[in-house]
Parts: sequence; C-alpha cells; structure tokens
Amino acid sequence: MLKAIIEEKLFESLPLEINREGFQQGLALLRAWFASLDERNLEDRAAQLNEDYNKLFVDPCQLLAPPWESVYRTEERATADLTTLKVREFYGRHGLAYVLKHKEPEDHYSVELEFMAELIRRQSYYLRTGIVKEALYLFKEQQRFLEEHLLKWSLDFTLSVIQNAHTEYFQGMALLAHEFLMWDYDLLTRKGS
Repeated sequence: MLKAIIEEKLFESLPLEINREGFQQGLALLRAWFASLDERNLEDRAAQLNEDYNKLFVDPCQLLAPPWESVYRTEERATADLTTLKVREFYGRHGLAYVLKHKEPEDHYSVELEFMAELIRRQSYYLRTGIVKEALYLFKEQQRFLEEHLLKWSLDFTLSVIQNAHTEYFQGMALLAHEFLMWDYDLLTRKGS
C-alpha cells in the first residue's frame, strides 16, 4: 500500500485545497513523512505505522488516543454510554444501523466520519434527482451531527493523536481530518444562513 501511495504521489497534489492553517500543517507533515520513504525503508516504515496505530488506537493496556466519542464526552472516560446511544439514535433516524455494534461502539471516529459521508452521498443523490426538500433536510442533519457529535470531541481526539503519535503520518492525518470537519462545518453554516 505504501508503495502505491508513493507512486501516486498522493499528498503532493490533493484535489481539495483547504485554506486553513491546521490543514496545511497536516498536509506538510504527511508530505514530509512520505518524502522520507524509499524502497529500502518501506518495511521498517510499515512496521512503525503498525506499532504507532496499535499504541494509539488498539492497545488494551494503555490506549493513547481512544477513538470513541463517549471517552471524550464523559467524566469517567467510559465507552458505550448514553453518548453512544445518542449516536445510534441519530444513525437510526436515517435507516442506518452499525453492524459491528457488539464488537465496536458506534461512536468510533471512523464510523462517525463514514456516517457523514453517507449523509453527503444521499444529499448529492437528492440534488441530482431534483428532490430539493430531502437534500435540504440532509444538509441540516449534517450540520446537526457535527454540532451534537463530531465537533464536540474531534479536537480533543486530534490533540491526543498529535501528542502521542510517534509518526508524522498519524499526526498529519489527525490534523487533516479535524480541519476538514471544521471547514465543512463553516461551509454548512455559511450556506445555511
């Protein structure tokens, strides 16, 4: 996978340029990390990424950057609490259910991002087919999900990743994701007013 990313020069020319300082910092971190790769160190770098990933998001003994909303929104830093149920409820309003809910709480960062992508995909479909009322509803739902969920904890999660990651890759990806959410929210609130 790393070899393909190097060949494609993925982070050298991103199709989306967001003029936010944090986004540019994240992009610079990713570009620096990928610039340091070559054929000779791919295996070592892949092992570093794997180790970093596990320490940040998987290690059952000392999770450095827990990827669940409930951890950042509760005093006890517990998973699968009322926050998780509210996220599940939000998904359910759109006819979605998380199939791995018995293995991984629904308020996982990647699942919440995937939910946003699904709302955007549906909105795009309704716009293309001229069903404006439904498209506007989904527009408001994206804004609401960001306000009630993702933006309530994304910065804390991002800072946990930045402070604890040993690779520029995860630091850069965390910044890109958070800054994209902020950019998206700014766009939604400007267009919605």
